[in-house]
Amino acid sequence: MEEDKCIVYYDEKYPSSWIKKDDAEKIANFLENFRIKNAEELADFMNNCINEENAYGKLVVFSQDVIPYTIAKEYSTDRIYFIYTI
Repeated sequence: MEEDKCIVYYDEKYPSSWIKKDDAEKIANFLENFRIKNAEELADFMNNCINEENAYGKLVVFSQDVIPYTIAKEYSTDRIYFIYTI
């Protein structure tokens, strides 16, 4: 399988704040060359990048403006999205 380098987060089961659900879906579908990942898949993707130390050169776009619980379970420096971005 081809390695995911550009992904877009979209999960209809998770909330959004300023971005309406249908607009979030439009954003996700507009990015044709991006692979859409839901909250669980996003956490797996980020964890794999962290564990394999290969996040460099990969892009994650959030079509929804609320970070899913799967990557921000607690407020600490060991949460997935914090580690992924450093």
